[in-house]
Order: sequence, then structure tokens, then C-alpha cells
Amino acid sequence: GEIFSDISREDSAEIIEPLLLKAARILGRESIGLAEFMQIKENLAKEPDGMKLVSSSPSSLLLRRARGAFSIVNAMWLLSIIGIATSLGPSVYWMLIPLRKMLLAALRGFQEALEYLINKVM
Repeated sequence: GEIFSDISREDSAEIIEPLLLKAARILGRESIGLAEFMQIKENLAKEPDGMKLVSSSPSSLLLRRARGAFSIVNAMWLLSIIGIATSLGPSVYWMLIPLRKMLLAALRGFQEALEYLINKVM
């Protein structure tokens, strides 16, 4: 907020340039242009909480993101996935019984062959 007010009051490039460098350091960047800096202010003004976004704690930002993840659309997707899984799940289970039996028989044969090799050959 302080940098915004200082830049909006000044017309001199010699005064604005150090303020832009200070803002760039705060944002973790090397430099930032005046137009880009003013765009940040406009974007923050469009946020529902206004300038609170900048001073919000990380936990409140995390809560806001978590709330956004549970929108109505996402809830409908989740319900449809659960519905598909409960209707197709038992059918897939019963269809794969022969495959499971075949794999278990193959594993038993491999186990017996391995035991034979260990006991008789080595």
C-alpha cells in the first residue's frame, strides 16, 4: 500500500525507479515496470477481499483454495465417480475371478519351481 501511494504521488522517474525496485524485491523479481506494477493494483482491487489478499496469512489463503475445490460442480463430479464405481465395481470383480485364479496358479507354479531350485540344485 505504501509503495502504491508513493508512486501515485510522484512524477519524477528518479524517485519512482527506486520504488519500483523495492516493489520488485518484495515480489521476488529483478525488476518491474510501472505499467505492470499498476496492473497489480488493479488486479488486487478486483479480488473479493480487496487488498487483504496481500496481507492474508498463508493459512487463510489455503482455506480459500480448499473452499474453492469443493464447488457444486466438483461435488457433482465426485458423486458421479462414486456412482460409476459402485455400479461397475462388482461386475469387474466377478469378471476378473478367472484371471485371478490363473495368476494364482502361475504364481504357485513359479514358487514350486523356485523352491525346487533352492532345495535340490543349490
